[in-house]
Amino acid sequence: MAEASLGKNTTPAINLEDLMAQFLKASELRNKSGTTTEYRRLLERHLMPTLAKRRVSDLRAHDVTQVIERLSDTPSEANHAVTAIKALLSFAQRRHYIEYNPCQGLPLPAKRNSRSRALAENEIALVFHAASELGYPFGPIIKLCLLTGQRRGEITLLKWDYIDTKDRQITLHSAIVKNNREHSFPYGDMVAAVLADIPQQSDYLFPAGKANGLIFNGWGKQKAKLDRLAPLPHWTPHDLRRTFATQMASLGIPPHVVERLINHASGTISGVAAIYNRYTYLPDMREAIAAYEGHLGSILALAKPEDD
Repeated sequence: MAEASLGKNTTPAINLEDLMAQFLKASELRNKSGTTTEYRRLLERHLMPTLAKRRVSDLRAHDVTQVIERLSDTPSEANHAVTAIKALLSFAQRRHYIEYNPCQGLPLPAKRNSRSRALAENEIALVFHAASELGYPFGPIIKLCLLTGQRRGEITLLKWDYIDTKDRQITLHSAIVKNNREHSFPYGDMVAAVLADIPQQSDYLFPAGKANGLIFNGWGKQKAKLDRLAPLPHWTPHDLRRTFATQMASLGIPPHVVERLINHASGTISGVAAIYNRYTYLPDMREAIAAYEGHLGSILALAKPEDD
């Protein structure tokens, strides 16, 4: 069967680069800043280098397939790229730049694994020490994910003014949090040490390498470097959030305290009680962080790499 084409289009021709600019502008009005940033990263990295000047009406599914096939070594990145490209072309269809979306039925190239991975203690140590060796910016990002249990996107969107160093508390604005709830959580000595080593070169802790106001976006390349230093069975940065919660549970930290620390939407306390108790668990959260950092410190000390 011949591959379906987009058909003829009576609207003015537009290339993918110009379409992306419109798409991102519209995304800024509808989505969280982290979502738009991720769309930009994926499209600029994978679609634009070869297809920026291609007319949208000339694009075929085969063109996209060729792009995705180059990501066979990073299956998760391939899935994210397909999702972003589909969103871009759906936008083009809504704007009547194309009649048909050639990627409408394109499946995700990699099977999604069940999200059940939590690192064992020896794996935690290996990843943490490898992150130290890797250094800024990816090393501190990985450490903060493990030490705080926050989502990777929330860590990369951290700004210096979110951090209260006097009270040792971080507040994530609702605009960058997945569940739209402002989230405050305490941090301990280990996080303070990580923060102290991060250069203050922007409003963001982890700005992109280019001076374009964007945040760090080199996940694929940097994760590959980390994997070479810490060769473990398949894991993702999101697994560090699950690892945090699992280790907290192993220490006997009550579930409602853990859920408050990671800002879990389906917590054990909800409704009006959740609103009125938003800050009442701060002392419990501080105790939990102290216990967790003490536990983590013991794990790291036992597995500390020998000096050369």
